[in-house]
Amino acid sequence: MRLSLIYYAQNSVVSLCILALAFFGFLRVRDRRLISHDLFAWAFLPVFLNVLLEPLLGWLSGRPGPVNGVLTRLTAVLVYALQPAPEALWIAYLHASVRRVNKLSRSRWLLLSLPLIVNLALAIGSLKGPLAFSIGGDNVYHRGPYYFLMAAACYSYLIYYLCYAIAHHRQMLHHEFAVFLLGVLPTALAGILQMAIQGLFVIWLSASFTMLIFYMDILTYQASTDPLTGLANRRRFDGALNAAFTDCAKAEVALILIDIDNFKSINDQYGHLVGDRALEAVGVALRRCARKRDVVARLGGDEFAMLSEIQDPKDLPRIAQRVRESLGAINQRSGFPFSIEISVGSGCCREISNLTPEGFIQMIDNRMYDEKRVNHRHAPAEAQPADAAY
Repeated sequence: MRLSLIYYAQNSVVSLCILALAFFGFLRVRDRRLISHDLFAWAFLPVFLNVLLEPLLGWLSGRPGPVNGVLTRLTAVLVYALQPAPEALWIAYLHASVRRVNKLSRSRWLLLSLPLIVNLALAIGSLKGPLAFSIGGDNVYHRGPYYFLMAAACYSYLIYYLCYAIAHHRQMLHHEFAVFLLGVLPTALAGILQMAIQGLFVIWLSASFTMLIFYMDILTYQASTDPLTGLANRRRFDGALNAAFTDCAKAEVALILIDIDNFKSINDQYGHLVGDRALEAVGVALRRCARKRDVVARLGGDEFAMLSEIQDPKDLPRIAQRVRESLGAINQRSGFPFSIEISVGSGCCREISNLTPEGFIQMIDNRMYDEKRVNHRHAPAEAQPADAAY
């Protein structure tokens, strides 16, 4: 019993330390505008409770006395009822992160709740008879004949999670897909081990590592992402540009710079909130026309960039035109009281020999401002009315 107590305690202490590190670190970077962050915060609660309750059940099992009997039964119900809760919240977190939504539909919540409801009924029903578990006359906890139904509820969530991640992998960056896919594997493997070996408690230690992996991904995302548009920030863009120049001999690298004309007039006339919404709309339009492997970034202010690897320099005008058309479509569906006009500069890294990344950006920037000067001569200085031609 002494060895078991030490085993339970060390597992709990390590798990709680990992959860505390992830949770309090997450609180510092949490964005309350995102439902994905709200869901991630709530996912800590069932993991934390399970870290405490499961070893408590092991410690209470076999202790004599009516009070210990009541505590053992109550703890067993809570343990079984809470088992699938983290997996359900991980699915909700995955869905909100992939779809970039700020609200989950009622049908989605109902779908996620069904296994939880069935599992709760199974746990409560076990108090009247041996279903998911049983407590013997000596207060010893035993798995019941329908223990596998609780395990099935947990693994139905994990299977759905993996299928959803794989089905929507095209909507994620490569590193995001790897994190979402590999993040839950420790918990899935630990569950198999724990089902095979009664008395082994490793699921919630593994679940703590899963929460830590998700937290580290949130940190990475925020360090490399523009918070307003969700595009790559300047730091990530510079890293991608330098990496692209390293391989420039193997593949042609194309850069498109985009600048919103008269953006200061939009802010002055309609306010910064409307200006921010215009920037968000441009970010959405650029993501829509980009390929998965392209790096789309907001460099700062009203300047954006798209870094692409292309097979032939002749493809660049077609890509630039696609960008123009996607941004031009904003004016047909946005409802802004003005027209969003843009200037574009584009080019390939092999146009000039021994070109540096800094020189490459300067070359494209000069082309963009050449177009901006032409646009300025043909348009009034203030923001265009909503029905102006693009």
